[in-house]
Amino acid sequence: VAYDFRALASGQSLGSAQDVVFAYGMKTLCPFSPAQVTGARVSGTGSDLVLTWVRRARLNAEWVDYIDVPLDEPEELYEADIMNGSAVVRVFTGLTAPTVTYTAAQQTIDWGASIPATFTVNIYQISSRYGNGAAAVAVI
Repeated sequence: VAYDFRALASGQSLGSAQDVVFAYGMKTLCPFSPAQVTGARVSGTGSDLVLTWVRRARLNAEWVDYIDVPLDEPEELYEADIMNGSAVVRVFTGLTAPTVTYTAAQQTIDWGASIPATFTVNIYQISSRYGNGAAAVAVI
């Protein structure tokens, strides 16, 4: 839906400003990117890698110590992408908790004998109304 807006300078009258048409494009429904993405290997390069993150919310999302924000979607759902530059190497979909394990076997399938010490991950919270939200990008 397109809306008309007018921006006014101090002392300017409403009648002297021009209308500016703006369409939100459902951005107000887009989930925020998860925060605090971390990864821990079980025993060095080539071992299982456990990724974790913290969910964020748009509604009732004030910061209260030791309490997660309430879920503002019908269900908690994530996607995690393992990247090689701009190419997606592996996608984990249907994640219902803020964690995923990238196993040593999966890494070997994806990278062969050259498993990198670090790589980029993109984590998305998924909305039933919007789809994938903004990506949390981290080098792990």
